[in-house]
Amino acid sequence: MKFFLRFFSIVFLYNSHLLFANNSEKEIKSEITEVSIFLNGGMVTRSSNTTIPAGYTMLIFRGVSSKISKQTIKAEISNSVKVLSVEYLKKSITKGRQDSLKIKSLKDSIASIAKEIRKIDYQTAVYESEKQAIDQNNILIKGSTNAMMQVGELQKLSDLYRLRYAEIGKQIFILNESKLNLELKKKNAEQIIDTLKSVTKTTISYIIQVFVKSTEAVTANIKLSYVAGGLAWAPKYDIRVEGVDNKINIDYLANIINESGEDWNNVKVKLSTADPLQSANLPSLKPWTLNHNQAYGNSGMSEGRLNDYSPKKLGISEAQQNSGGIELAKGVTYEEVEVPAIAIEFDIKDLQTIPSDGKPYLLDVTTYNLNASFEYFAVPKVDKAAFLLAQIVGWEKLNLMEGSTSIYFRGTFVGSSYIKPEYANDTLDISLGRDNKVMINRVKIEDKDDQKFIGTNKREKLTYRIAVRNTNATPIKLTFIDQIPISQEGDIEVNVIETKGAELDKLSGQLKYDVSLAPSEAKEFIISFEVKYPKNKPIKVSKNSNISNRKTRSKF
Repeated sequence: MKFFLRFFSIVFLYNSHLLFANNSEKEIKSEITEVSIFLNGGMVTRSSNTTIPAGYTMLIFRGVSSKISKQTIKAEISNSVKVLSVEYLKKSITKGRQDSLKIKSLKDSIASIAKEIRKIDYQTAVYESEKQAIDQNNILIKGSTNAMMQVGELQKLSDLYRLRYAEIGKQIFILNESKLNLELKKKNAEQIIDTLKSVTKTTISYIIQVFVKSTEAVTANIKLSYVAGGLAWAPKYDIRVEGVDNKINIDYLANIINESGEDWNNVKVKLSTADPLQSANLPSLKPWTLNHNQAYGNSGMSEGRLNDYSPKKLGISEAQQNSGGIELAKGVTYEEVEVPAIAIEFDIKDLQTIPSDGKPYLLDVTTYNLNASFEYFAVPKVDKAAFLLAQIVGWEKLNLMEGSTSIYFRGTFVGSSYIKPEYANDTLDISLGRDNKVMINRVKIEDKDDQKFIGTNKREKLTYRIAVRNTNATPIKLTFIDQIPISQEGDIEVNVIETKGAELDKLSGQLKYDVSLAPSEAKEFIISFEVKYPKNKPIKVSKNSNISNRKTRSKF
């Protein structure tokens, strides 16, 4: 049984070898028609219409990317043409075809010259042998003692040898001159070859070979697709608000980069968060647990009162390990971000022409015109500015990913921020930066009775006036916070005197004010408290918070 299996295997391999050896080859000129760009890598689709002869044919696609994941290559051909195999190969190609042909011609010329030189060397050797024979015979004649040889005959023989000797010398001279000229030509040709080689470079080209079988000659449409590395995209947002009574516009943009080695010319582009090398294994659910230690944010931004959700930066080696084997683009930095579990996909409306130059290109993805509620927040003890916050309900339908934003308020760039939808709840908060049309002023009210000594204790009274004004043409809601100190010692007492209009958190000492202001309306609020402590244990009750700010300055 083993003998028959081995025999049939040998026959099959032999027939397969003959099959591949005798097929016809056809080079296919294809164009990239569509690219689906993933966060790393992209699915490239090439199309071509061509005639395929009957029988077996090797279709050759040249000029493809050098960063293809070979296991992702797929060929689809119409008209019942059967695809037998697909292969991804690396080929060496010499740049400058004319130069390579010239080098070959020069090498052929050098070989011909070398052959002529060998002929000359042979002829020269023959003449040299004849010359040596004459020398030897001349010596024998001159030393001959044969009485029968007459003087006249001896003279004639010597003249004959002399003439022949001179002729041989002439021919050797001519051969040596010819050899010298040929060697000069050979040297010049070798120098030209060295020069051509110094400017003629050998490059590596990648091809895809598709082996097909057709029962008859047909005209077929070929679609060749594969995942290529060196591609990436990342979202970017422009957020524009004209006023607190208007809607909010979010321009969804995308930065893309192409380092695949393939230029795109009028190509349909899609953006996707899918994993191009995703596993085919059936997914499973993990236990869903809830506990008090889970971090729940109430916003998706990193500005103002909002938490900072900056993404984790990754080095190129760590990013490459997480890429699933797809070769990464070199001209970007990498970070670890959260993406929705269900893949998001965007069709870019216009066809795109993008070279493989490693430069970032900005694409328009879509624009959202949204209803939003607007509210102002401030911490006047730290910053007298009011920060405008847009609150969006139903943001889950927008397919937003975390990414950087540029904020424009009333046509003016007011700053940058970062959207982190995964940390938003029902409402997505977007900070629009400072609004100078809402004025806030916090001042300390001085009183001669602010400090008193009562027995062994000292009493300090502090009073602050907070004035807010709305100079917008529309009514606003303002939330600002302040604080009173919290005692951490038994001999230090804090007594609240005045916090009208505030909601007091006794544990933290935070005061929260929710204020409605009509256009051009102004309001004032008083915060007053006293602190009593032993006079022999002084404390600093009134602290200027501005002193603790650290900044960079020039040193002279």
